[in-house]
Amino acid sequence: MISLMGNLFLVAATLSVCAQVIIAFRQSTRLETVQKFVFVETTFIFFAFGVLLAAFVINDFSITFIAKNSSATLPLYYRLAAAWGGHEGSLLLWVVVLAVWGSIIASSKQHIPPQFHKRVLGILGMLLLGFLIILVFTSNPFVRIELPIFEGRDLNPLLQDAGMTIHPPILYFGYIGMAVPFAYAIAALMSHGAHRLWVRWVRPWVAIAWSALTLGISTGAFWAYYELGWGGWWFWDPVENASLIPWLICTALLHSLSVSDRNDRANRFSLFLGISGFLLSLMGTFIVRSGIIASVHAFSSDSRRSFLILIFFSITSLASLIFLFLRGPFFSHQRPMRLSTLNAALLLNGIMLLSATLCLILGTLYPLIFDLLGLGNISVGPPYFESVFTPIMIVIAFLIGVGVSLSETTNTEKNNFNVGLLLMPSAISVGVGIAIWKAPTFMASAGLSAGIWIIFTTASSIFRRTRMALTKNISFSSFFTNQPVTYWGMVFAHMGIAVLFISITINKSNETSVDIPLSIGKHFKIDDYIISLKNIDLIDGVNFRSERATISLYNGNNEEIVLHPERRQYLMRKIMLNESAIHRGLLSDIYISLGSQNEYGEWITRIQFKPLMNWLWAGCLLMVAGGIIAACGRLSRSVIRILPQQDGNQ
Repeated sequence: MISLMGNLFLVAATLSVCAQVIIAFRQSTRLETVQKFVFVETTFIFFAFGVLLAAFVINDFSITFIAKNSSATLPLYYRLAAAWGGHEGSLLLWVVVLAVWGSIIASSKQHIPPQFHKRVLGILGMLLLGFLIILVFTSNPFVRIELPIFEGRDLNPLLQDAGMTIHPPILYFGYIGMAVPFAYAIAALMSHGAHRLWVRWVRPWVAIAWSALTLGISTGAFWAYYELGWGGWWFWDPVENASLIPWLICTALLHSLSVSDRNDRANRFSLFLGISGFLLSLMGTFIVRSGIIASVHAFSSDSRRSFLILIFFSITSLASLIFLFLRGPFFSHQRPMRLSTLNAALLLNGIMLLSATLCLILGTLYPLIFDLLGLGNISVGPPYFESVFTPIMIVIAFLIGVGVSLSETTNTEKNNFNVGLLLMPSAISVGVGIAIWKAPTFMASAGLSAGIWIIFTTASSIFRRTRMALTKNISFSSFFTNQPVTYWGMVFAHMGIAVLFISITINKSNETSVDIPLSIGKHFKIDDYIISLKNIDLIDGVNFRSERATISLYNGNNEEIVLHPERRQYLMRKIMLNESAIHRGLLSDIYISLGSQNEYGEWITRIQFKPLMNWLWAGCLLMVAGGIIAACGRLSRSVIRILPQQDGNQ
């Protein structure tokens, strides 16, 4: 019965989307009618997803997807998260998030011409229809199982974590949010007279998608840090790259849109980034679900499913890029733009971000293409990415500081680069670089200097604005409230990037790791810590058995730190996993992983000291806060701005 209900809701949603797409491109259709169809299809999709959640709650193992990804002993909150723990459910979550984005755009109060608004909704509907077809015909989560499994096969133990309930929905909201600039870009190409207006309409949504994608990637990195037991947070996994690539494009798009809002010559670049961001998201979807890679992130190895996704990706890419090639030349006016302006600095930043993206794409896809052509197996690992990607990001950091400084020039100074604005930040950054010249590598020195450079150029910007306000007898409270909201968004985001640069550089350069054999009553001295194993307890969990250690660390002040790393044996899947224990500090984390016993009965334990890890997460949160602040500022300006209510065909 539940399976039938879920299928009926999916079919009803598919029919509703078909109707929406048909009427959205008709000249005579009212916008309100299209909006109603968007809300109806979203409701059907939510009902289908609710049915799937209910089936997980009641352990309906007659449904294949539930039997393979849940069990009778799985705790309720993991059963709910298991709804997107496999290919079919995660694809349904994709459809849910895309429908939510469609409803958000449909209910937007922006002053957008009705014809343009309808086209945006129609394009989003076409994308939603494509995924619904894939979902219904090849990835249906409500298919009934042929041979009943009475207890289920359990959820992958790596996914039995609180991160599973948070990371995928947030990441999807940002990842799939790239469909919105795609829809706006295609709608703009279909319309006349929308050369610069589409930029103003789409900017807040790009900032929201960027913030969600940043938070999603950050939560994934945090999850990997404490769950995988290796002590790392980024491994240049192909699927990790598949989320980072759209993030880089989205970051470039934010800068390009800022230029396009002032100068039409960047319009084609913005259109290209808006379209390619979503196409790269589709490429990542294919990588995850094709089975051509082995990864903890991979969902599916069914060639029939991946082939349909590949067809959808190919058709969407070919049609949109050809359309951009044909219509793009009409979107640029020949207005001069000297390279010394703020526009040029922002545009160059976007180009460098695009270069970093191409490097990631090359490193990610080259081994896959090499293997598919039957040329053998090769691997492209961290050495390639760190040696190619890192220098580009350091150049981007320099451009960030230049852009911030140029934003302080007056209207009459826009075409004259004021070197004086950069003298103090440059001197401080170079001084820091010289002071740490004996860092392990040149890149470590350059990375730390880049972070300091961003901090001081941003701080100089705030200082100059404050000094200008004081000369006009403006109070501090009035100064902060009178600054544009988007300015503070920029400050938070850039400060977050700076903190991220500093934390990653110091962490990679100064982390230490040691493996020691621990036994009860035996002590080890590492740096300023005396480490001892107090006890090993055997614990029976709901669906696992655990060997739980109690490890004490005494520092130089004779303060005791007690940590409890574990080794868990999951009963259904017969998988052994390490659960690390972490003592978090302002300046350093102590990370302990419990290994197996050696021939002498000693527990091989890995202890790692990781400096500034909490700074890394703080930098990510600052970036997210900056994106949200900027989005709120853009959205409020977009809502209250009275734009010409022109027809999209004019």
